[in-house]
Amino acid sequence: RPSRPGRIALWIALAVGSIATIGPFYWMFVTSLKIRQELLRYPPTWWPERLTWDNWASLGNVAGQNFAVFFRNSLLLAVVVTALTLLISAMAGYCFAKLAF
Repeated sequence: RPSRPGRIALWIALAVGSIATIGPFYWMFVTSLKIRQELLRYPPTWWPERLTWDNWASLGNVAGQNFAVFFRNSLLLAVVVTALTLLISAMAGYCFAKLAF
């Protein structure tokens, strides 16, 4: 069992790792709620001064294309790649477990 200073250091490391992991998702979401002028502002703002859902409303028509088609293609690719990775990894794991190298 780690000592008290070790546990505190572990909690600090976990907190920093959590912020580093969640931070980009927060930034993407908050940025999606900003107007164009605020996106280009320097220094950037951490929260939109004027909330707008227009970017989300126009998501269905991305550059004149159908967002549903893009989403379906991405989902299909992710499922196929995951299935193939699981299949190949299982076969490789069986070989490593049963065969002597």
